[in-house]
Amino acid sequence: MDGDRAVAPSRMTNDPMASGGSPPTPRAQPERPERSLAASLALLAVLHFVFAYGAIHLSRQPGSVATLWYANAVVAVVLLSHRRAEWPLHLLAMAVANVAANLFSGHATGLSLSFLLPNLVEAALAAALLRLAGPPARCVQQVGALLWALVLGAIVPSFVGATLGAAVLSMQFDAPVGSLWSAWFVGTVIGGVSVLPLGLLLLARGWRTVLAALVRPAVTTAVLISVATAASASVFSHFRYVYVSVALMLVAAIGGFAGAATGGLLASLSVGVVIALGLFHPAPGEGWLETVAFYLPVVLTLVPPLLLAAALERNRQHVHEIEDREAQFRTLYERTPVMMHSVDVERRLVAVN
Repeated sequence: MDGDRAVAPSRMTNDPMASGGSPPTPRAQPERPERSLAASLALLAVLHFVFAYGAIHLSRQPGSVATLWYANAVVAVVLLSHRRAEWPLHLLAMAVANVAANLFSGHATGLSLSFLLPNLVEAALAAALLRLAGPPARCVQQVGALLWALVLGAIVPSFVGATLGAAVLSMQFDAPVGSLWSAWFVGTVIGGVSVLPLGLLLLARGWRTVLAALVRPAVTTAVLISVATAASASVFSHFRYVYVSVALMLVAAIGGFAGAATGGLLASLSVGVVIALGLFHPAPGEGWLETVAFYLPVVLTLVPPLLLAAALERNRQHVHEIEDREAQFRTLYERTPVMMHSVDVERRLVAVN
């Protein structure tokens, strides 16, 4: 989770081109998948580098565990969109990008390399467990499936990664294992809960559909209000989480899952910037349990609007299904080559075909 830790890889989807009819020429067909895979690896490396480098610089202290860590969840989403056979290459691209992000941030090579294993394990485990939650389309439309996805994709991998990371860090830093573990755990959990919903939505519907939902003026305005609320409430209000949660609920009601997922990610990013500026953080000297209690409410603020959005998506789907069935029945009633009529409870004629 911190800049010192290596982050998981991202992978871009590359489905081999299958051709029907006559067999392809031996040379022409294989070249396109290779080019696509290379582009996927390059894009993964760039995404991971940007998120890792940004998280390192959001840390309040150089060389410390990053306060918020989004990079592993980004990699898990990319891995989820690829075949397992392509995971090793994408993980390798992530590892290279992570080491580069640490080196560019001024960290020693040995320290940067020491974080590779926890981050690789965390990202790969998140992608593998997310497969158990079911298809992405179900996760963004069913409350139970979404909760299960967040547990499998964010909480469990963060626990494992924090345990490995704290063990590595305790050998190199004069800091209690508990504080190292708590900082790693909460940072990765917040990153996972912030990134995974939007990532699952992109996998389920594609970026064009998501973008079309977000550019509506009402949705864009609601998202911007939630971001401004998160940034200002974190500094000026003792009841910051109430205001942020209400703002995100509004986004969910107006913009559906696309609005709630995007608003949640941007709101958590704004909180990360406030933390980086030193305006919002635990008091010095607090223990690991106090650190967890301080940051985990951010997760509890993000989850209810996402659950509301998933429930609304499911309700909209049911309404559309009912409308489709009604249209099919009406077509059948009006066009069937058999005489039909409808009567009410008092046997009065109300319609004929």
